[in-house]
Amino acid sequence: RELVAGSFLAGAPVVPVSARTGQGLDDLRSALVTAGQAVHSRSSDGAARLPIDRVFSMKGFGTVVTGTLVSGRVSQDEELLIAPGDRLVKVRGVQVHGARQLQATAGQRAAFNLAAIDVDEVTRGQTLMAALAAEQTRIADAVLEVLPDAKAIRHGARVRFHHGTAEVLGRVAIIAPAGTPAGGTRTGPPLAPGARAYVRVRLEERAVLVRGDRFILRSYSPPRTIAGGLILDPRPPRGGVRSSAALERSRRLDVEPGTGLAEAELRAAGVMVGEAGRAGLPVTALVSRVGVAPNQVKATVQALEARGMAIEIGRLLASRRVVDDLQAALVATLAAHHRSE
Repeated sequence: RELVAGSFLAGAPVVPVSARTGQGLDDLRSALVTAGQAVHSRSSDGAARLPIDRVFSMKGFGTVVTGTLVSGRVSQDEELLIAPGDRLVKVRGVQVHGARQLQATAGQRAAFNLAAIDVDEVTRGQTLMAALAAEQTRIADAVLEVLPDAKAIRHGARVRFHHGTAEVLGRVAIIAPAGTPAGGTRTGPPLAPGARAYVRVRLEERAVLVRGDRFILRSYSPPRTIAGGLILDPRPPRGGVRSSAALERSRRLDVEPGTGLAEAELRAAGVMVGEAGRAGLPVTALVSRVGVAPNQVKATVQALEARGMAIEIGRLLASRRVVDDLQAALVATLAAHHRSE
């Protein structure tokens, strides 16, 4: 109990077991069954994503990749993407815990036999995913929680970014501690141990990210775990990070305690639609950037329109203000044309 004090295991049951005599094994089995029954199964409604942790070649089958499906479902004969990158592959076979299946679902440990790709064309750290399921990006805004026993994190610190099975080097730009008052200074000291703050992570290579993904930061050298975080926006707009606007934007994207997932997604979508301006936000970005499940895209668009947060035009979402401005400009242009002609 002393060893796990202060961690998520602090209240876990302790089961004495003897590896020599087998005493306590029945109690352990019972405790595992009880714990397993309390675990909620992961929803398979999201877009399919499998961080690849192992790649090998099997005689008679070809290239095989393994991993844990973090969202969605993958079926035999389905066409998927290897990311980062744009290589499309076909799933020739599916195995779950060594047994052949027609489909694997979120939360399951699975192996996929891929057609028409060599073993040296896929590496650990890449992701097998549905097209447009995530953003392939080198920059992301996030909320960070520094470990209580870590050293302070300074602005611009070089770090090791761990996400899924990937490890990417990058730097952390501090937007502001989460408790910074509006309009307050944000050029203070580094992030103290135990701090919660908004940051922008700049990566040296592309990562495959979606809003809501969790990650771990380790110091560059020596590589020690220093913080964990949650992605708020995997493709933020350009601009300075140490500003009142950046702080306010991060707060609007943050998931406040008691806020439902759907409500948080709507608010984030509204922020991104507003920022897109006349270019509009592609509807597909609701999945790849906001993290909306594919089967919830239509309902999300309807909710955004019902609240006056967006208007769907073709496959783009635009804010009401932008559409009104464009309509006024169009009418004014036509009126000027008629007057002159």
